[in-house]
Amino acid sequence: MKLRDLLDLANEAYPDAYLSEYYDEEMSDEEVEDDPQAIFLADSSGDTLAETIVIELIDAYRTVDNRSDVVVLASALQSLERLMSQLMAVRQHLNMEFIRAFSDASRRPESTA
Repeated sequence: MKLRDLLDLANEAYPDAYLSEYYDEEMSDEEVEDDPQAIFLADSSGDTLAETIVIELIDAYRTVDNRSDVVVLASALQSLERLMSQLMAVRQHLNMEFIRAFSDASRRPESTA
């Protein structure tokens, strides 16, 4: 599997196909194989999640020597699972802080101004 194929596949599932804003769809396959990181378009802006997903998929692609569909997809899935785990850990921590702050706020007596 080529990197562009992986990115295009992920782009099909992303809202408004916005992942494609973060990779060069015109770059030749030879250029991409020589330097997979070169496909990344750092000048794009707006959707940092889309940007992060593209970076993670490029990194996942770069870590495998075997470019079979199964190996590339397995590496991409592992990378996205790790990303989701990290996001969930941050979300869970913020949620616990929200519950603590809400609980503290609800125990304070109302001020009589």
